[in-house]
Amino acid sequence: MMDDTANMARICATAILMVCGANLHAAKPGVAQPASAKAAATRTAAAKTAAEAKAAAEKGDAAAQFRYAEMLRDGRGVAKNIIEAVKWTRKAADAGHAPAQCQMGLFYMNGLGVDADEEKAAEWLEKSASQNFLQAQYNLGLYYERFSDKEAQRLAVKWLGEAAKQDYADAQFELARLYLKPRHLASRSLGAGRRAIALLRLAAAQGHAGAKDALKELGVE
Repeated sequence: MMDDTANMARICATAILMVCGANLHAAKPGVAQPASAKAAATRTAAAKTAAEAKAAAEKGDAAAQFRYAEMLRDGRGVAKNIIEAVKWTRKAADAGHAPAQCQMGLFYMNGLGVDADEEKAAEWLEKSASQNFLQAQYNLGLYYERFSDKEAQRLAVKWLGEAAKQDYADAQFELARLYLKPRHLASRSLGAGRRAIALLRLAAAQGHAGAKDALKELGVE
């Protein structure tokens, strides 16, 4: 399967992620503060959150280990330290925490804090994907999409399909592309064209620009 590995880029600009499970922190309404005071309060709160996460992590809480790893990775509440981030991510991943397993896969895929190793990356992503973790399924599908042998093509369809089932527009679009790709295993399956159009419609309904363009090119409403 790995005859194309030497030509494979470490990261796909349009798809393979740098992080898994990142939290988005929405701003909460409150009394307006001067910018400097607000920044200081934010730093204090972040440092407190990091300290609490570390304390829980040191007690063996896998979710806390990954939260603390994310903070180390991003420099939130603590000094940015990718080596320590990998260490705590690995602890959580070894405990079976799916987002951490996904992140370990991406660390290896991108060579962040570890030597780049695509086989180890795929192993970690598969552990996470097997727990139905969306980001891992999608990235694993993209990884296998780059190879030309039949087994890799089968795995690309499998994992993109799992992510598409979770209504992820990017996965629906990528899977549709495989159903339309000449000589790809997926394009030779029964009803491939109909499946592609159905997937593109699902992605387009979520506002996916690529899917909308593809439907126009196919002359489909």
